[in-house]
Amino acid sequence: MVDLDYGFTPATNLQQIRRMNLKVGDKADFPVAWLVAGASSLVVLQQSYHRVSETEYTYEAPTVPYRATLLISEAGFAQDYPDGWVFETGNAGGAL
Repeated sequence: MVDLDYGFTPATNLQQIRRMNLKVGDKADFPVAWLVAGASSLVVLQQSYHRVSETEYTYEAPTVPYRATLLISEAGFAQDYPDGWVFETGNAGGAL
């Protein structure tokens, strides 16, 4: 099985995190089919996840290169994806 990683959203990390079900201290390496934002094709992207605590994973994609510690919710969603995305709660601007 190959997971699909959309390069424009951290939501796709959810697939890998849930499927791997790593225990604290465990590490897993695997390829994904990566859709780069603005590109019209998929490329193979090697990824590595190391679960360092109940809510943190060290994520690495060496060919990009990218390495960061991701803060993950209990449900598996990225809450903080350094240099790209932060989950915000509430609606500071009022009703939508």
